[in-house]
Amino acid sequence: MLIPIEPGRIEEAIELTSRRRLRGYDAVHLACTWWANRLLLQHNLLPLVLVTADLELLQAAQQEGLVTENPLSPISGY
Repeated sequence: MLIPIEPGRIEEAIELTSRRRLRGYDAVHLACTWWANRLLLQHNLLPLVLVTADLELLQAAQQEGLVTENPLSPISGY
């Protein structure tokens, strides 16, 4: 899915940097992820899963209520 980087996404990214410890592009990624997730949930679809090994982005996404997955975390049972 391509998400347009509209002024609203940039404003959300700026707001995220005031609440969370994020680099600029990470804030844009998180703002777009949050926006896309909101659309999915509004249409009664499954939530988006943000996959990242960046621990700061992972923590910020979790604090914003997003479902996350760290590909570097050990898998149970293996």
